[in-house]
Amino acid sequence: MSDIDRSRAQQLMREADIEALVLFQPEAFRYAVGAHAGVATMWGRAGSAIALVAADAGTRLGAVVSDHAAPLVARAAPDVDLRCHRIWIDMVDLSNVENISQVDDAYRRHNSGGPRPETFDRAACFGLLADLLRERGLSAARIGADLEFMPAADFLALRQALPDVTWVDGSTVLKRLRAVKSERETGLLRRAAAAA
Repeated sequence: MSDIDRSRAQQLMREADIEALVLFQPEAFRYAVGAHAGVATMWGRAGSAIALVAADAGTRLGAVVSDHAAPLVARAAPDVDLRCHRIWIDMVDLSNVENISQVDDAYRRHNSGGPRPETFDRAACFGLLADLLRERGLSAARIGADLEFMPAADFLALRQALPDVTWVDGSTVLKRLRAVKSERETGLLRRAAAAA
């Protein structure tokens, strides 16, 4: 479940003169989408998991995640417009396989053949983000990103992949959103304090 207050997000984005927030930090992704971003985020690079929060509170959240994390994200956040990219992990059920030809058949049945990236393909992830932005009329928008997290090389690649977007630092908007806790977050904080 997302902890983001979409009405407040809309207000804060309007004040910041941005049309959307695009979040790359795994913790920011979880805050916005309400689901774990997956193992592909463990390299601390931007792109493996991306949350799109449009300023218009009536617009669905969008997300780019790995094929490995997608089933969990879809279950935790069924209302999110989800796009998937491949990572290095093969996911094929081999429980009834007895020989090599059956392994090949299992890969074909699950459409899991072909090359996989060493970790994740950043260009493919940014391409999926471009699709989400285009579908929402945000291809040439002024968009805030969590630049306090994003590595400089990844930001350069993002700007090259989406050159018509005016990218600005949305970190302050994100911090202001996260400063006001949801009822669920408040309950978690109370439980953590009691446990401490």
